[in-house]
Amino acid sequence: MENITAAKEKFGALIEAQKKRVAAMRAQGDFVDYAALPQIVIGVCGGDGIGPTITHEAERVLRFLLKDEVEKGKVTFKEIDGLTIDRNGRYTTGSEQLDKLLTAAVNRAVTAKMTQEERLRAVYD
Repeated sequence: MENITAAKEKFGALIEAQKKRVAAMRAQGDFVDYAALPQIVIGVCGGDGIGPTITHEAERVLRFLLKDEVEKGKVTFKEIDGLTIDRNGRYTTGSEQLDKLLTAAVNRAVTAKMTQEERLRAVYD
């Protein structure tokens, strides 16, 4: 019974932490209304090692779950070759020098006052 009580307490703390995280995200207010977009493109980057296998299976599951949206063209998948994510979840080219140049280019295109969507459009448009 002691283990169950401890597990319930840990789970409760986890739920409370997630509720705070969700509240903080909602407070940011710069959400994308995906239902209003004409098309949603899901980028697929397999990485290395076991990553491509896991990514392939994840895409297969997503295609199954989103079958109707994919058939209607609302959702598409795009493979992103050569993309590397570092251990902090940040994009890296794998080259420190190239990463610095890329960061400088992004910083020239965006401002702190832009919403997330505006920053993405500024960089990709």
